[in-house]
Amino acid sequence: MIEARGLARWFDRPGGSPLRALEEVTLMARPAEVTGLLGPNGSGKSTFLRVAAGLLRPHAGTLRVAGHDVAREPLRARASLGLLTERPGLPRGADARWHLALHGALQGLAADRARARSALLLEELRLEDVSRRPCAELSRGTRLRVALARALLHEPSVLLLDEPTAALDIEGAAALRSRLAALASSGRTVLIATHNPHEAEALCACVHLLRNGRVIASGSPRELRRITRTASLEEAYFALQGMP
Repeated sequence: MIEARGLARWFDRPGGSPLRALEEVTLMARPAEVTGLLGPNGSGKSTFLRVAAGLLRPHAGTLRVAGHDVAREPLRARASLGLLTERPGLPRGADARWHLALHGALQGLAADRARARSALLLEELRLEDVSRRPCAELSRGTRLRVALARALLHEPSVLLLDEPTAALDIEGAAALRSRLAALASSGRTVLIATHNPHEAEALCACVHLLRNGRVIASGSPRELRRITRTASLEEAYFALQGMP
């Protein structure tokens, strides 16, 4: 589970007032569900994920990941989550097997456990045939699957994903959405940041709509359609954002 209460984060700007990326954000992402952070660029989605992942410290409020306060128990919180960023950040000259072995060591997994998990994920994500090729030679979608294997290697209970399908083709995006739904069905908490209301409607049980660092609406896609009297989450999004 992820639970934020009154969360705030800002960035100093030379000669000006701080940029308030998150203000009084209160939201929850539950186990066995895919939850979405939906909003335009600059609305605070990626900043929220970075705070949840321990890459940024909150300036006010609290954020708990799998029961651990990210400010007071950062190591325990990080051990509970897997992170998939928009740019996978894989070493260009290394292959998937080498990279997963390194990540397993960094996560403190025993060598035999890391090998077993790597073999399982390479099979499940259809990466066995390319697992010895340098990452620089892999397609964007394949590199994303390697990064997903890395995020899942230590069996985290929480998975954070930033714009996971933004650069994928239709088939790749559909396959990843199916995978994320299966991960949630296994009991994991899955939180995605997206600017695509169609993806959020297809995948998310709950959506938190952000604007200028604040949550302006929360609910299931059906609930958001109902309160705005619209036929789709895209229409509800525009209505709640105050856009024509």
